[in-house]
Amino acid sequence: MIRHELAHAQPIAPASTASSDDLLTVKQAAELLDVSVATIHEWKRRAVLPFRKIGGRAYLSKVDVLAAGTQQQRTIKPSRTKGK
Repeated sequence: MIRHELAHAQPIAPASTASSDDLLTVKQAAELLDVSVATIHEWKRRAVLPFRKIGGRAYLSKVDVLAAGTQQQRTIKPSRTKGK
């Protein structure tokens, strides 16, 4: 009877990944904002980007990462001219 029920059971859909509480690793946050991992660590150190430590690792809220990405202005270095 149990085998019959398991054979005809509908698969359970995973929870929505578009939740506002999505947690990202430092690497995922860096890829999302197209910055280096060192930049994310610097923003954490300067308290620009709030984070949570879970099991010795830092996790960042996706909402906070996106908010920090819009607040921080990227510096664009001028290109060097050839021959000088």
